Amino acid sequence: MANLPWFKFYGADFLLDPDVDAMPREAEALLIRMWCVCHREGSCPADVESLARKTLCNSAYVSQYQLHCEPFFELRDGRLYSRRMQEERQRSEQARVNANARFKSKTDSKAESDSKAESERGSTVGLATCLAVCSANGSANSTPTNLHPLNYGAKICDELGIPQVRANLEAFAGAIEALIKKGKSPAAAFEFLLARAKDDQESGELATPVFWCRDGRYNATSLRRPPDVTARPSAAVGACQRCAGERMIHQMAHIPGPRLVPCPDCVPEAASRSGEPDRNQLPQTPEGLST
Repeated sequence: MANLPWFKFYGADFLLDPDVDAMPREAEALLIRMWCVCHREGSCPADVESLARKTLCNSAYVSQYQLHCEPFFELRDGRLYSRRMQEERQRSEQARVNANARFKSKTDSKAESDSKAESERGSTVGLATCLAVCSANGSANSTPTNLHPLNYGAKICDELGIPQVRANLEAFAGAIEALIKKGKSPAAAFEFLLARAKDDQESGELATPVFWCRDGRYNATSLRRPPDVTARPSAAVGACQRCAGERMIHQMAHIPGPRLVPCPDCVPEAASRSGEPDRNQLPQTPEGLST
């Protein structure tokens, strides 16, 4: 007995079949009823009385038109089997098996990809994990080793006493990665960056860690020159009021360009470019006047 309450019926094949067209129209109705019985039970009886009872038709009608319908069936063990319906049933069963195989393959592939993604997420150190690790080890004085750059960035923030916000963490992490690319080990890069950051924090140059890291100040040669008291004994006394003798100043954040520029009071070329007067230069005496 069929599992489905319906069976496939191709209207074009039925109407264009020359064998169907050669049948009396009354025989076509019996043929369709016999197909319905085959769908329900798998086959239909070959004797007239049983076939009339199954198709709900009278025996005279069945006996008159049964011979026109028998070419569409195969007689086996006293029952009639529809060849077309058996072929369609086998085709549908094979399609069902193929669909199940495809679905199982997609399910296995999705499960494998999900497992791989979960493994990758588990091996990646996120920002929250970095903060948790650094907060747990923040009081340790030893140099951390084999940590993610964000962990080193959080450790530097903790050592300098600045907020562990995302911008500061990513700035220091980027500097750590840049130093690693230049050949330093992670621990050596951390120690180098921490030492430079502490020096510039004391001098006031680490006001904004993001700009400090982006401009590469951590990797630049120190621009602070100690006064040469042997050659110029009054140099320390007459230091520039704007840059304190460092010859470099930080521009305001709203001014485009680099944050670190030459001091216009100490570098005459910078003063002429910026249009500001060199306040360290002595005023010129007009011609014709005596001092």
